[in-house]
Amino acid sequence: FFFLMIRRPPRSTQSRSSAASDVYKRQVSTQSTWGRLNNLDMAEANNPLQSVVCNHAEIQGKVRIGKGCIIHPGCSIICEAGEIIIGDNNIIEERVVIYNKAVRDRSGQVVPGVLKIGNYNLFEIGCVIETSEIGDYNIFNPKSHLEYSCRIKNGCNIGASVKVPMKTQLEDCMAVYYPGKVVKNYNFNEEIHKMSMNTLITTLAAQLPKFNKLQKIG
Repeated sequence: FFFLMIRRPPRSTQSRSSAASDVYKRQVSTQSTWGRLNNLDMAEANNPLQSVVCNHAEIQGKVRIGKGCIIHPGCSIICEAGEIIIGDNNIIEERVVIYNKAVRDRSGQVVPGVLKIGNYNLFEIGCVIETSEIGDYNIFNPKSHLEYSCRIKNGCNIGASVKVPMKTQLEDCMAVYYPGKVVKNYNFNEEIHKMSMNTLITTLAAQLPKFNKLQKIG
């Protein structure tokens, strides 16, 4: 006698507590996702969505978050003094730390500072951002570290595990692949970056609430 065994297809391995960003990056490259984006009117594609802030994201102090942002569970946005201002259409992934620490002058008084982040920035898993000023369209790869009082303009790329020293200034379209290695005018395309970010934001905004409770932001 011969027996025919039929294997069931494997279930999704997606975690219920967190939607891993690399899964979504693979999803947004599929034809169906791009098809939906292409069917959108450009005005609709550029309209910011309501920000999605997961309940297990730690947010302390005076923090302002713009529209269309995705704040993953497990990240920390902590403002000890002054203010943190986050613009529109930013993605902050798991275990990211954005930290505006209290700085004291010679008399011991706290000097309130502002940690400002522009639009369309991607902060990947485990990166650390101390009190700095960040422009638009930048990518902070996993476990990169931006030390205190840096200024990053637009279209920059900070490599994985790279530590950018205190008070560093990067002009437009600069890349840091490892400490001390700066590449000027690397190949950056603003429109492709915005399209990729809009697609990823749309996907995450639809999927994250299925697996995470959300918190309201003021």
